This record gives sequence, structure tokens and C-alpha cells, in this order.
Amino acid sequence: MSIINGYITREQLVAEVAEGSTTIDTERLDRICYQASRIVDDWTQRRFYPVSETRYFSPQYSNVLWIDDLLSITTLKSDDGGRTYSTTWAATDYDLEPFNADEKKQPYTALRLTPQSLQYFPIVRRGIEVVGKWGYFEETRTASATVSGVHTSSTTSITTSAADEFDVGHILKIGSEYMRVDAVNTTTEILTVERGINGSTAAALSGGEAIMYLAFPNIAEATMRLATRIWHLRKAPMGIATAGVQGFDGSTAGTRWIQHDQDLQAWLAPYRGGRML
Repeated sequence: MSIINGYITREQLVAEVAEGSTTIDTERLDRICYQASRIVDDWTQRRFYPVSETRYFSPQYSNVLWIDDLLSITTLKSDDGGRTYSTTWAATDYDLEPFNADEKKQPYTALRLTPQSLQYFPIVRRGIEVVGKWGYFEETRTASATVSGVHTSSTTSITTSAADEFDVGHILKIGSEYMRVDAVNTTTEILTVERGINGSTAAALSGGEAIMYLAFPNIAEATMRLATRIWHLRKAPMGIATAGVQGFDGSTAGTRWIQHDQDLQAWLAPYRGGRML
């Protein structure tokens, strides 16, 4: 399986659990990377990867609207009746709060009317439509490798100048497009990727583009601790291991592990308390 929006990569997990083995079940590794990442989401009630999409909210007050974790806003519209959302707000109509969230590496969680605005939040169900990029915070690392050669927007084999800088499971950012790395060939310097993930738009590449990948400090540490614990369950007696990873959703066993692990709580407690998964 693919590591969809994982906070750690296959190679990072291999480095932790290989124990001298030269043959490891990569499908199992990928599954564990994904599972551990979703356990973190479940416990914190947040997503730490960016997603661009349209979301709807039901205001409770006319001057302030509490929203999901927001990185940036594209458009804000209010419902005039019939859910047509024909009123588009100007950026001067609202403030994103808390102020300076980006500098603190935190998301925006509220929209508040500015003093000069003539708009108001309609107190009706699904009264507000927000198009934006959602998530807790976007932190990137810029690789020294760049895109080599011309690629169309549908090409899933991306040639780079140094493929060994990337891992299976990395979320790449080239321009405004996000890609997921599903395979790395260091001989041909080719990355096999899923294009245009998380609501981004796949774009043609002309060569020479910088390649960034997402990083998840603290979140990655906690995810790795969970992943190694799940990995070592393979040595547990039959039944115990099954109980620990039943369904591979991690929602029960995973959150219990966090509750009884002081290190995990220390890493994750500052991030807990989001409005949604």
C-alpha cells in the first residue's frame, strides 16, 4: 500500500527496526507508517498535512466564526438563501485569528469581522463557505536535488538530479503542487509519484524546479515511537498482536498507548485539542 499523508517515511522506519535484516516486508512497513500517523491524528484531533478544499460552517455568532485549522484562505462566501453563496467577502472584511499564528507555527482557528466591514456571519446551518488550505502548519525542507527534464502534468515518473535524497512516503511540494513518493530508483534517479494530491493541481514541469518535502518535527518523533511499537508487536503471542492492531485503524489501542506513555504525551500534548480530524 501507499503511505498516504504519513508523518514518517519507509526508510526512516527501516532505520529504526531493521535489526540487521536485509529483507523486510515493505508492505507491512508502509501500512505501519500510515497507521501510526493516523493514531496521532486521532489522539490530537488534528491533521498535520495540508489539504486544499472547500468547507462549510454553521455560524453561532454574527461577528466571529470558529473554523477548522486553516493555513490560508482563498475565498470566503456567505449564503444569501438557497445555499448559492453569492456574496463573496473581501479580505478586508475579516481578520484571521489568532494574529501572528504563522510566526508561531500554528493554524488560524477563527474568522472575525473587521471594524469597517459591512458583512455579517449568517446564523444558519452551512451559512459560510470557505475555500482554503487546511492543516496545522506547513514546514518544508528544500532538497539540493531538482527536477531534470520536461514532464507533463500527468507524468508519474519524475526524473531528478539526485533521487537518493527522497524516501518512500515523502510528500513533495513542487511549485504549488503536492506529490506523494511511492517508489525511489537511485539508479535511474526516478521517483514514482502520485500527482496532485491533497487538493492540489498537477502542473507541467519544464526542468530545474526546486523540490521541497514536508517535515513534521515533534509529530514525526511521536509517530516513529508508535510505529516501532506496532512493528515489535509481530513478536507478540498470537492474539495479543491482533488485539493491538485490530483493523489497522489504531483508534483504540493507539490512543491507549499514548495515554500511558509520558514521552508521547510530552510530544503531542501541545497539539491536542483541534476541532476535527
